[in-house]
Amino acid sequence: MNVTVKSRLVACLAVLWCCFFVSPVLCEDELFLSPEDIIFAEKRGMEIAQYERVAVKATDLLLELKPDQSKLGVYIADKIGGAWKVYFGRVSGEGAGFEAAYVFSCPENSLKKMKTIPVTKIPVEIIQRAQAVSAALKALEFDVRGGAYNTSVFREEDGMLTVYVVPGNKNPDVALLGGDFKVFVSPDGSQVVKKVPLHRAILEIPIAPKEGKPAGSFHTHILDDIPTETDVAQVILYPSLAPHSILGREWFSQIDKNGKITILGRTKEILLN
Repeated sequence: MNVTVKSRLVACLAVLWCCFFVSPVLCEDELFLSPEDIIFAEKRGMEIAQYERVAVKATDLLLELKPDQSKLGVYIADKIGGAWKVYFGRVSGEGAGFEAAYVFSCPENSLKKMKTIPVTKIPVEIIQRAQAVSAALKALEFDVRGGAYNTSVFREEDGMLTVYVVPGNKNPDVALLGGDFKVFVSPDGSQVVKKVPLHRAILEIPIAPKEGKPAGSFHTHILDDIPTETDVAQVILYPSLAPHSILGREWFSQIDKNGKITILGRTKEILLN
């Protein structure tokens, strides 16, 4: 690499580091990379991306129906038996359950076949997930900035529910990274156990044109040294961001267009070589 170009890159990364995050002090044992965490981030990132695609398609169809806004508040996407279902409705109060007003369905691999279906008895699992989303949004009301937020919710192996809350994006020319949260909720969906910010700020990254070679993109990390599940999801949803590099305090990583995470090495060694 040309020395001048390299110097500019290092300076650019350093400035972005200072502007985008406030750096905490980490102990050496906090910098350990777990292969299990990387595998989980890849798998969950793919799940969030799928959830988002299905929810967006269902929302487009919902808006065509000119829905009664008083009946809306949360949405839940659920994949079971080779098909997706998306429920739109509201949680009317603590412990009051979930009142679904609109339901859409499509085969797992064919969003084009999505259609509205009659509202029938709502499964307990969907009710609990809806309550978890509602509880998470309520818990974050003083943390999130103005504007709409998208959500996805998953049942974990230990029974807990995890809700991801990310900023909604209305600008087709950029992808949003950051401003997101991960909220852990009790198995019945009623109580928030913990809320975790995944990034310190929101970064707008221009989306490269479909024609031509993607330029790639990058951002810095401080709250977690490896890509988050939401980072993976965004790169899958916006392939032109790939390869997407993440400058961590200790580790330098990269996400490809399929959501695969590669640890390139220690940050200081990458920048000095």
